[in-house]
Amino acid sequence: MSLGSWIRGKLVLAGDKGVVVADLHNERWKQGRGWIDEETLYKGGTYHSFARFFSWFKQLEFVEPTGKKEASELKGDGMPLKADRCYYKITDKGLSAPIEDWHDPVRALHPEWTPLERKARYYRTAGKKKRGRPRRTYGKKSQQ
Repeated sequence: MSLGSWIRGKLVLAGDKGVVVADLHNERWKQGRGWIDEETLYKGGTYHSFARFFSWFKQLEFVEPTGKKEASELKGDGMPLKADRCYYKITDKGLSAPIEDWHDPVRALHPEWTPLERKARYYRTAGKKKRGRPRRTYGKKSQQ
């Protein structure tokens, strides 16, 4: 079970009530650092990386806000934060989407970005020269 399919399962269980991204992250975190199943090694991760992953589902229109919001506060201090807790629910498009799109939402949103293309773009410049400093050859004269 990947993180995306786990999120989908939680959204389906919540139904129209919806879930909060922070609550999803806390629940996943409580499952334990180093939690392992058949396919995934989950190392915890930060809230920011989890929220960024969830934002791909918003861009794909797999989730939408329910309209329900709650005031948020700092961990028991009673000081209100600027952003309210927003509830999200799964859309019909998200329910009918193939599970592969939930596993890898970046690929679903940008199918033209194949792993080889990304690697080639990173390691090559427009002039087709390799990036980085030239490597030193010990004991041999460089052939240039």
